[in-house]
Formats: sequence, C-alpha cells, structure tokens
Amino acid sequence: LHPSLLPQYAGFHAIDRALADRAQVLGATAHLADDSTDGGPIIAQSLVPLPISADKVLAGNVSFCQKVLLTTWTFSALSNGKIAFHREESGNFYCVGVDNPAQSFRILNPPISPPALNERLNRFLVSQGYTDWLIS
Repeated sequence: LHPSLLPQYAGFHAIDRALADRAQVLGATAHLADDSTDGGPIIAQSLVPLPISADKVLAGNVSFCQKVLLTTWTFSALSNGKIAFHREESGNFYCVGVDNPAQSFRILNPPISPPALNERLNRFLVSQGYTDWLIS
C-alpha cells in the first residue's frame, strides 16, 4: 500500500509532498511491489478531495482510512473470486479480473474509487467525525 495515487508521489513522505504541493486530492494505491520505487502492478486506488485547509494529522488519518479500506477491498475481491494473481514463468506476478478474462493485464486500470469503496470510506469517515471529507 502507498499513500498516494501512484505514480504521483512515489517514495517517502508522499502525504507531506502532496500537502506542500497543495494537491487537490489525497489518494492511496494497493499494488504489487516490484524492484522499483513504488512500482509494480496497481490493483486498486482510492481518492478523496483534499481541502486547502487540511493539515498533516488530518491527511494522515484519512490516508490510514483509505489504506485500510483498500486492504479490505483487495482481500474481499480475492476471496470472492473477483480478482486473482498469477505468476509468469519469469517469476513476475500479474493481476487478472476474473469476471472479464479479456481484462488480464499487468497494470490494473480499474475505475478509481469503486462506488462500494467510496461508500465504506464515507461510513468510516462519518464514524470518526470527518464529515468534511465525504465523497459525493
């Protein structure tokens, strides 16, 4: 998991760099790591609008929520047979959308923030009192 919409802000201090750049969204990425810095096939991504007034603590808390939800979504998709990981003869892994084998690709390009993930993120944000961060 990485606290940005890769390939943006790859490497350390992604949230700090996003805040310094006054980024308009805060993202998180679930990906299969390879030997490069935050490289590898992307499984899913989530994004939330980032208010200009956001500070490091609030951004960090929201980023944590995003990463928990991406982990939950990934394991749910694996256990429900929606995605699968396969290993090539070279030893490299890739992710496959099981419902549509034609979408077998090395870098997944799913819609960012699937509606079910957004709904879960909104519920969690409300439960934590972060109502300014709700996704519409």
